[in-house]
Amino acid sequence: MKTEDIDECTHGIHECLNESANCLNTVGSYNCVCKDGYQGDGKTICTPEECISYSLLTSGTRKTTYDTPQGRESCDNDLSADWFRFKGDAGTKMPTKCVPYKKCGTDSTGWLDGYHPTVADGKVSRTVCFRGHTDCCKHPVYIKVRNCGSFYVYQLTPRTSCNQRYCGTD
Repeated sequence: MKTEDIDECTHGIHECLNESANCLNTVGSYNCVCKDGYQGDGKTICTPEECISYSLLTSGTRKTTYDTPQGRESCDNDLSADWFRFKGDAGTKMPTKCVPYKKCGTDSTGWLDGYHPTVADGKVSRTVCFRGHTDCCKHPVYIKVRNCGSFYVYQLTPRTSCNQRYCGTD
């Protein structure tokens, strides 16, 4: 007696992660494959690539509480265009309020204008403001941000002008 193959994918009787994986029907079974931009087994986990592959910003001079010595200003003009995570002495995330002038190891302090996303929000666009002497958002730039569950990652670009620098906080 021959049995007919059931397409588990079409009938929704599979264990693939619905939001981040695809179900691929096979004879007698199915496979789960993470969608583009995700890594994992497709059944229990599909992690966004930027939550796995990122660079760290760890210098304590990036922290909002760091007083910048005169003549020792840093800038992010040599930063690569990539995904970054704040960690260690730099803090754990970008501040969401205007940072005072001459903090974070620079003159023109960079802060996130808006709120951090939830995990469910996915990858979102946000504005980073770089402070001028009297203007909290003199030089705005657009970035991407993702909540990876226990930390945030930011898709940052090098700054074309010194002394602009991305700041961190806890």
